[in-house]
Amino acid sequence: MASYEDFDSDTDDEFLKDVVAVSLPGNQELPLSIDKNMCLSIDSVGLDKPDEKTEVIYGQNHIGAVKNFRDVSFSSDNFLTDPCRGHQCSMIQEAWISGGMGGQQVKQLTHKLFSSSQNPHLSAVYLMYHSYDFFKNKTNSLAAFVVDQFEVWLEEFLKANGYYPAVDQQTTREAMVAVSRQRNGKILKKIVTLYHGVHYKAHLIEVVNELIGYQEFASACRLAVALELFSQFEKEDFVLPLIVQDKLPLAEEYLRKNRSMQQDVVSFLDKHIKQPCEMLRLISERKSIPDVNYEKMNSKNVANMVTRLAKRFELDEETHPETILRQKVGSLRYLIHKKYNERSIDNENWEELVEVAVANSLDLQVELIQQLHCIDEEAASKYAEIYAIPEERLPYNFSPYVKSDSSSQAETEPSNEIACDIQDKINTEFYSLTMPFENIHWICSWEGVHEFLGIVSKSTVVGVDIEWPPFGTLAKATVLQIATNDKIFLLDIFSLREDKSCSVINSQQLIGDLFGNRHILKLGYGLKEDLHVLSRSLPGIGDVSKSIVNWIDIKNLWSNIETKYPSFLPPAVLNDEGDTCCSQETHKGLSGLVKLLLGLPLDKKEQFSDWQKRPLRTSQLIYAALDAFCLLEVYDYLQKRSQFLEIDWRSVLEKLGTVHHSFELKQTHNV
Repeated sequence: MASYEDFDSDTDDEFLKDVVAVSLPGNQELPLSIDKNMCLSIDSVGLDKPDEKTEVIYGQNHIGAVKNFRDVSFSSDNFLTDPCRGHQCSMIQEAWISGGMGGQQVKQLTHKLFSSSQNPHLSAVYLMYHSYDFFKNKTNSLAAFVVDQFEVWLEEFLKANGYYPAVDQQTTREAMVAVSRQRNGKILKKIVTLYHGVHYKAHLIEVVNELIGYQEFASACRLAVALELFSQFEKEDFVLPLIVQDKLPLAEEYLRKNRSMQQDVVSFLDKHIKQPCEMLRLISERKSIPDVNYEKMNSKNVANMVTRLAKRFELDEETHPETILRQKVGSLRYLIHKKYNERSIDNENWEELVEVAVANSLDLQVELIQQLHCIDEEAASKYAEIYAIPEERLPYNFSPYVKSDSSSQAETEPSNEIACDIQDKINTEFYSLTMPFENIHWICSWEGVHEFLGIVSKSTVVGVDIEWPPFGTLAKATVLQIATNDKIFLLDIFSLREDKSCSVINSQQLIGDLFGNRHILKLGYGLKEDLHVLSRSLPGIGDVSKSIVNWIDIKNLWSNIETKYPSFLPPAVLNDEGDTCCSQETHKGLSGLVKLLLGLPLDKKEQFSDWQKRPLRTSQLIYAALDAFCLLEVYDYLQKRSQFLEIDWRSVLEKLGTVHHSFELKQTHNV
């Protein structure tokens, strides 16, 4: 007998034993066999009829095993009675299991059942629901096969008769009740289509309400989505219960088509971030909710839910102010960490970022003082004075810092000679831009964009990077960097979207001519994330990640090379054990890869800076330019190294699945 993975831990034989054995009074078991020419009812073997919480499953030429689930009662037609359907179902399941889950025999039996019934729609859903693996949620289940074959049979019926067999409202209702328990979305969608569920949806609201009454919130939600009932229910019906059951993705599917409920749910969750238990009490007032995931009912997880929903549905910050405040507090603490622990932010950048981080919020300004009070009393006193913090909001035992008279200007500001030494040290510690600064072009008008498109269209490969502000949940791109072999273009997206000439036409032309040009190979690092940010930064451009063609994510490219060709790196960067001695542990991401391949890491101090302030500092311009240009250099190195090792470079690129052409770059490095 063929094995079948849907049995979970049971073998085929073990499963069939369970199905064949029928429980009788006195704990006896009687194997039943049914003559193929007769139909057997439950009453004829002396069994009690199942109550509303159980369901009889038909097995191999027998009736057996009871599932703990509310029964679905089906109507019958005059030609094919329920017991006969049960017998036919048994034969089909036996053929399915013994024939290796499929085959011509199963197809013939199912088609014969449909053709012999005066109500083929009813027989099809009956067979689907009583399949032994209906609840298994498998794409290769007998239940899925039955639905697929019914779809085929309907098309054959149409060709033979010129019309589809009619399906009445009652049969559709029974089909919806049955399929609502199915977690396989493919089956659910097909049944809704084949039984004209959307056409009858006004009459099927009652079915969803019944599921809600039985506390089957997941089934209610799936059916409501499939029937497109997006305005007939309130958030308390099943969306909020699903959220506290830790089934947020399913709730999202319903919210996707209901804008007002998106805002309502997010606002509700946001108001209860500090007291999730109160939120649960309010949700449970109307109905009891089983299987609540109490471990997830804490402030952090609720805030994460709000953030996720707000991002997916692009909701305004006004809908979730508490979450925004929490995020800004977290960003402020991270900023302080980078300044005082990592020491990766210089004073000029720090001043800019603090101004952005605390903005006009007294709560954030107080948080800044409280954090600085423990590590830098002078800075705490300075900002307490700048923001005129009320005395009652200052930390306990706070006293203004008084600067000592002995401190001198020379001690706080390095001399020109020291500053030069520091700059030299920076140049030797980090990878620097090899292109002259004059070749960096700042573009802040749409006329400049059109000129840029004319120039870049002649390129065969470009490096792409995007910068955006470090704070905020739905950040928009501020700078788009495009590097060619001899020029680097910095497009001021922040100014371009504020320009009066900004239009959907201009925006779409920029995206289409650049990212939709299959003759230009686009290189990025974590490119999809960059493009998602860019997608919400200009009007009418849609999801850029879906329109980009001919591109390579250097991150994925290197991961594939590193996995398949462990000796790809030259011996100079390998230790005795064969591991890379220039590891990416200290310098992660693109910076670590640049160090590994080109010898020095990138200086990432400007990454966490104010990219909306205009004009940008020279150090920001250089940082932005290098982030795009180094992608060309990394790609160039990888290509040449593969040639040196006689690795088929084209086959390496083809495995990425996003590259249409491979290009020869001008050599800039020795392998």
